[in-house]
Amino acid sequence: MEETFPFHEEKGVKKLGYTVADDFRRAALLAGAAFLAGTLNGLLGTGGGMVLIFALSALLSPGHGKEIFIISSAGVFVFSLISVTIYGRGGSFPAADFPRFALAAAAGGGTGAFLFSRLPTRWLRRLFGLLLLYSGARLSGVIAWFLQMWS
Repeated sequence: MEETFPFHEEKGVKKLGYTVADDFRRAALLAGAAFLAGTLNGLLGTGGGMVLIFALSALLSPGHGKEIFIISSAGVFVFSLISVTIYGRGGSFPAADFPRFALAAAAGGGTGAFLFSRLPTRWLRRLFGLLLLYSGARLSGVIAWFLQMWS
């Protein structure tokens, strides 16, 4: 059986529409996007998942909406773990604060995964889009400007 990226055929899991051997260019672009995502996550603490969602959506065959979110989450886990390890070695990791939010973050992750399995892909995409719009408006100062204008 030929290997597929990143899932295998066994256990009833869908292929994502191409094999690494069949499409080296697509695999190289995906690796580049993963590198960029990891760099953003390590530098800014956010943004890596967004890059992965966009790259996976563009590079993988259509009809794999939820798999794209799953692969992105796995990528975020990996480069977040590496970033935290490097921060810790450099003395930048606030270890005393970690327990305060770790349990709540784990519960939120479990809740999100539970809801993920019940929401249609179109709602996940809409929620992701709204989050991007809000984040962009907030970070660019548009929301502060708007609130200041009306006060």
